[in-house]
Amino acid sequence: MLSYLILSPAYYADDTLYTKLQYAYAMLESKNMKLDFIAFRYDNNDILSANEYHKLFEAYRFCQTHNIALLLNLSIYKLETLILLWLHGFNLGIHFKESDISLLRENICKDLKQSHALIYSLQDNISLHEKVKILYSTLSHTSIAKSLKLLCDIESFSYFLTPFNHAVNTYENLSQENRLDKRFYPIFVSTHNLKDLSKVLSLGANYATISPIFYDKGNKALGLPYLQNLPLHVKERAFALGGINSDLRVHEIKSCGVAGFASISYFLR
Repeated sequence: MLSYLILSPAYYADDTLYTKLQYAYAMLESKNMKLDFIAFRYDNNDILSANEYHKLFEAYRFCQTHNIALLLNLSIYKLETLILLWLHGFNLGIHFKESDISLLRENICKDLKQSHALIYSLQDNISLHEKVKILYSTLSHTSIAKSLKLLCDIESFSYFLTPFNHAVNTYENLSQENRLDKRFYPIFVSTHNLKDLSKVLSLGANYATISPIFYDKGNKALGLPYLQNLPLHVKERAFALGGINSDLRVHEIKSCGVAGFASISYFLR
């Protein structure tokens, strides 16, 4: 069964993010399990600051060292930030929220794969802004066009680039040899019922979380029987989420036959 760590303010509270990730990795290893995915989840209300990019770089460095797929999970500017990171050779996927399902209906999964392949193919001697303009001219009638158009504006592009560049210049542990892989990293989507779960998987998502399976503060939990009764073709790409905070609950999730489990608290010391 695959495992998925979703970062939260509890991980960002001090300068020990890397240490917390090391603990989570070692804890799983001690149980003959592997950490497969990490989500850089941030409830941002603007573009990421240099300090927030530092945290993202810290998570990215850990993932690169331990062969873990990192996913970007932001509240706003998620597509613009993802494209900016791809342009700089960062290899990561994306986790869409339930409110983003309309994007999937507009073929965002297909359009992201196309934009990733195009960025991978562009030569190194082309400036970043020229690459953005090439992307926009190629994908101007797709679901990603609005984000690309914003980045085509030189003032907007500079606005997005400034905190990123400041973070790159001040983060000591970042490799200077980031190169975009040809491999496309996964797309996850958050869902809370079978209808949406089935829909997002049919629209191109690689995996989807289904939650809450457990809920300790009331009666909102979907429960284990809900997981057990999911159609097999859905189970194979579903990650249980919500209240999975003990080895017993991980074992119970595994017995349901889903692809994996996701959690925040289970991985914390």
